[in-house]
Amino acid sequence: VTGVQTCALPILFRGGLAALVIKISAAGLSYVMFVVLARIMNEAEYGWYAFGFSLAMFFSFVVALGQPTAILRFWPQYIVEDRLDKAKGVFVSGAAAISGGTVLAAVLISLVAVLTWVLGQTQITLILLAAAALSFPIAASEYLASAIRALGHVIIGLAPKDIAWRIAVIAAAVWIATSGYQLSGLEVLWLSSALLVVAVVPQGFYSFRLVRAKTGATPTAYDFPLWRTVGVGLWAVAAVDALSQNAGVFAIGLVISPEEAGPYFAAARTASLISLPLVAANMVGVPIISRLFHRGEQANLQRTCRLMCVGAAIPSLIGFFIFAVWGKEILAIFGDSYSSVYDILLILGFAQVVNSACGPTGYLMQMTGHERSFVKILLICNCVGLLALLVLTFFFGMIGAAIGSAGYLIGWNLWVRSYCIKFTGVDPTVTCLSKAIS
Repeated sequence: VTGVQTCALPILFRGGLAALVIKISAAGLSYVMFVVLARIMNEAEYGWYAFGFSLAMFFSFVVALGQPTAILRFWPQYIVEDRLDKAKGVFVSGAAAISGGTVLAAVLISLVAVLTWVLGQTQITLILLAAAALSFPIAASEYLASAIRALGHVIIGLAPKDIAWRIAVIAAAVWIATSGYQLSGLEVLWLSSALLVVAVVPQGFYSFRLVRAKTGATPTAYDFPLWRTVGVGLWAVAAVDALSQNAGVFAIGLVISPEEAGPYFAAARTASLISLPLVAANMVGVPIISRLFHRGEQANLQRTCRLMCVGAAIPSLIGFFIFAVWGKEILAIFGDSYSSVYDILLILGFAQVVNSACGPTGYLMQMTGHERSFVKILLICNCVGLLALLVLTFFFGMIGAAIGSAGYLIGWNLWVRSYCIKFTGVDPTVTCLSKAIS
């Protein structure tokens, strides 16, 4: 039995427990943040905030250029191969890539903002600029968190953004509201951006210190052709996935009005809580998947994926049952009118249950060299899904947006499952239990 076989599952359990605690705390704080903001803003302003926040999340994945996933893939590989020079190089090049992406995105978004201003869409212009300002520190935080996680420090990697930043936003918003000032969606976006910068800067210094401690005085080596080739695929995956996650809010904002996006945003964020166990498992399991694959530990790789998907599916199903019974009461926390999107919560919640049951499908493809095929699958599903989403939203409003978003999420998961079984020999979904039992 190899060292990896002996240690992988205990590491997965300990790290997964830490990640789960942080993610549950972060989800609670995030939910409280969205509820507090909904309470201190009227529904129209909350709609503008939801639209801008969704734009910021999408922009952040575009700006990151796939580097948060790249560092998770290459750092464990180079450590296993004892290539500290390349491990240092992939970290430095990732940081440089995000810096370049930030500058390029700032220029492009500014040009679009000028165009919307010329067309007389002043509010859209201001929301675009605020979303861009928030997206840059989000991208930096995601990369630094991935790098620190790859180095084995899960809590330190996640806490600044997932915990400290959310507490700061809640505290600042409550303090401002109690002073009698009515915050707008635009002002909340700028406030969130400033507070996240404060949280990210110390994290950046700490990550460089960790890399120096691990690699020492080892000269830096680069493999730009490989990193660029893989990075393009990872970037496309991240950008397309981010677009799909926020597509419902975008569709409502474009087809109906950004002011109407608030209730849908509340339902979508509530439904996303169902997938938290999968998120926690992925955060710790992804580096282990990479190590096991590069060591050729096929049996242990299947065992790890099975543990991840089962550990995610069971609590996700329990969460869906809770929403089915008390969903209206939960949504009413945002405001009395928000309980009207209960049907949307159930539709999106069911899709999240299927997503959790499918386990680490996407990450398995990305960590095993199939990221380009994953991009193709996502692009095809997105082209079809986004078109269907816009049509369904036009004819059926929010319900149509929910059906389109749920169909996309379920569709690409089932397609990727088939691909993983065929080309990696690993079934990352709950259906692998039938083989384990037999």
